[in-house]
Amino acid sequence: RKLALKRVGLDEHHIGVGFGVAVLGGGVDADQIARATYLVEACGGREWTAVRAKANLDAALGALERVRLSAIPHRDLADIAVYVVERES
Repeated sequence: RKLALKRVGLDEHHIGVGFGVAVLGGGVDADQIARATYLVEACGGREWTAVRAKANLDAALGALERVRLSAIPHRDLADIAVYVVERES
């Protein structure tokens, strides 16, 4: 975590010591969410997650090809997997 924060020129004081406590206690405000979102994106979290999701999708589709299923359930499962990975959040 410290290395990731240093990459974007931040430390624990920038994100606030109370953030973890606020999340656990359920009292998260919009500024804390925006700050956390910025940190995740600035540290490459969105890109890493997209690459990882694509790799997992490829593995899942490959496994699905090795299972004996009729065409309709096979297609439905593949469609759901693709939707989950490629949808916009």
